[in-house]
Amino acid sequence: MTYKKGNTAYLNNQVLTASPKRLIEMLFEAGIKHLKVASYHIDKNNLQESNAQLIKVQDIIMELKMSIHQIPGSDVSDQLNDLYDFMFNQLIQANLNKDKEKVELVQGMLEELLQTWQAL
Repeated sequence: MTYKKGNTAYLNNQVLTASPKRLIEMLFEAGIKHLKVASYHIDKNNLQESNAQLIKVQDIIMELKMSIHQIPGSDVSDQLNDLYDFMFNQLIQANLNKDKEKVELVQGMLEELLQTWQAL
């Protein structure tokens, strides 16, 4: 078994056995990781790789948005939905303009959401 196949099998096992709470944490963690990599590639002027990383984070944000549980009479789900829309739009702008500040803004927001989620 090659390293890549072993790593993929390990990751698949992690996802398949994770609790719903842990799955959300994993999405936050992956988004943060890809944003760090995107920032690095923006600094190195590697536009193709920064684009690929930012698109991965856009996909993660959409997955997080789809995971919102609507609670009747609660503004939390609407606020999270708006927050994810904002982050998604910031990532589009960051990708178009290779704007590292917008990447760092979204990264900070995901880090804060991760800390809040872990405290639950």
